[in-house]
Amino acid sequence: MIAIVVSGDEKIRKRIEGMLEGIEIINCDDFYDAIGEITKKQNECRLVLADFNLTPLNGIRFLEVVRKINRNIQTILIIRKADEGIEMEALKSEVDLIIECSKANTVNRVYIERLIAQQNPKVSTYIEGNELIVKGKKVVLTRKEMEIARILIGKEGEIVGREEMIERIWRDKGGIRKIDLHIKTMRSKLKRAGLPNCIITVSGVGYRWVYDEETRVVPL
Repeated sequence: MIAIVVSGDEKIRKRIEGMLEGIEIINCDDFYDAIGEITKKQNECRLVLADFNLTPLNGIRFLEVVRKINRNIQTILIIRKADEGIEMEALKSEVDLIIECSKANTVNRVYIERLIAQQNPKVSTYIEGNELIVKGKKVVLTRKEMEIARILIGKEGEIVGREEMIERIWRDKGGIRKIDLHIKTMRSKLKRAGLPNCIITVSGVGYRWVYDEETRVVPL
C-alpha cells in the first residue's frame, strides 16, 4: 500500500513517517503536487494524511477533494493539538481520523492501524501496536521482530532482501545471519497462532510474506 502525507512542515512529515513505519510513503509539501500524486496513484494509495495548515485549502477542504477523486481512500487530518472547532468541522466533513501531533507516535500509530483494519473487516490478521492479531489471538513479537514483520507486510508479497532489512532495522550492513535467527523465532510464534507458512525464504536473497485468504494481513 501507499500512504501520501501532505504538509508544508518538514517536522510534521518526519513525525508522520514514524507513525507509518513499514509502508511506502510519498511526502508532498504542496497542495498541487499532492493532487497529482493521488490522481496517479489512486489505485495503490489507501491512505492520505493532510496537515490542517495547508494552503490554499486547509487540510479538511483538501481531504474533501481527495474523497472526490477516490471514495475508497481513507483520510486522516493532522492537527498540532486538540481543537474542538477544527475537530467538529472535520467530523462533519466525514474525515476518517484526526490525529494530534501532541500525542505520542505509538498512540497515533495504533489509531491508524485500527482505521486500516476497519476497511478490511474480513481480514482475520492485522497489526495493532506491537502485536499481530491472528484470528482473534495475539502474537506477541519483540521490537525487532515487529520491525521485520512491518517491513515484510508493507511490501505486500514482494521479496525483501536481508541487506535491506539489516540497513533499515540495525542501520548497518553487517550480521546478516541475525535476520535468519529472528525469522526462525517469528515462524515458530506464527505457527502456534495458525500462520504456519506465511514467511517464505527466497534462497540467496531474503524473504517475502505470502498472501492468501488465511494469511492476508492489513499492511501497516
